[in-house]
Amino acid sequence: MTAPASITVPFDHRRIGRLRQALEALGYQSVPPPPHARLQAAGDRVRITLYDSGKLLLQGKRAAEVREELRALGALAPGMPAAGHASAARPAAGGPSAPAATAGANTAAGAATATVGSDECGKGDVFGPLVVAAVRLEAESAARLQELGLADSKRLAPARIETLAAEIARDCVHEVVAITPARYNALYARMRNLNRLLAWAHGRAIMRVLERSGPARVVVDRFAADERLVREALGPLPAGTALEQYPRAEEREPAVAAASVLARARFVEALEQLSQRAGLVLPPGAAAHVEQAARELVRRHGAQALPHYAKMHFRSIARVLGGG
Repeated sequence: MTAPASITVPFDHRRIGRLRQALEALGYQSVPPPPHARLQAAGDRVRITLYDSGKLLLQGKRAAEVREELRALGALAPGMPAAGHASAARPAAGGPSAPAATAGANTAAGAATATVGSDECGKGDVFGPLVVAAVRLEAESAARLQELGLADSKRLAPARIETLAAEIARDCVHEVVAITPARYNALYARMRNLNRLLAWAHGRAIMRVLERSGPARVVVDRFAADERLVREALGPLPAGTALEQYPRAEEREPAVAAASVLARARFVEALEQLSQRAGLVLPPGAAAHVEQAARELVRRHGAQALPHYAKMHFRSIARVLGGG
């Protein structure tokens, strides 16, 4: 079924800052909003309008894809359905926070004691790689890491992340897929969709862990409403493997929290290495000081160096290259 050319999504105005950052990251240009609207932006075949009423209108051929990209960047609540357009994946009974097993997955005896969790870092950062990590935790290793203070990496100090990452890497079956900026730019140019790129990386990390350690319950921190993206990226699962996807999984699943710690640690390490190579500090994020760093990078090394340090689809990079 062809996706509609116009999608209306209920919007929480408390997320307006995230929405502006996401539009910036995706390369959308702000334009004067119409009456009774807070903002309007136009980009690749899509126009986005946020109305005072709390409705976000997406118009254009890529409206459905852009909606998922905004979700992936945290501008929209995960799983929020679009008005007049059925969501491809519905949450389990009890609301979007209730995990639901993928249809057709078989749970083997004993597999429930092991969980493989995956999470990513770097998708909203101009500089540095996109990193996806998958970690397998048994009940015992999960309990031990929680005693050491395991939590979502966003809630941990850098020193704690470094300590926990070393512990996880030493004692747990894991896989880290770190996509360098140059590789990221090539993949993004081919896929033209951030969620497909994320699904590919999650699937690659998870399957490598399963291949080395056997069946398990698999939990993915859901980044898109369409759960088919990850299922298709994974391909046929080993017998006895169950797949679950739900938002904010790192807050409740030790394996996903462990994956977030590994992904954050690798991202920070890679960004430091890129900074050393560039001879200047390349900051995380996508704020104004990041654009200043990009301009300095071009001044020192030329515009041809940017794809080796930065994700080129960000609007700030377009401004640097355009001289605006």
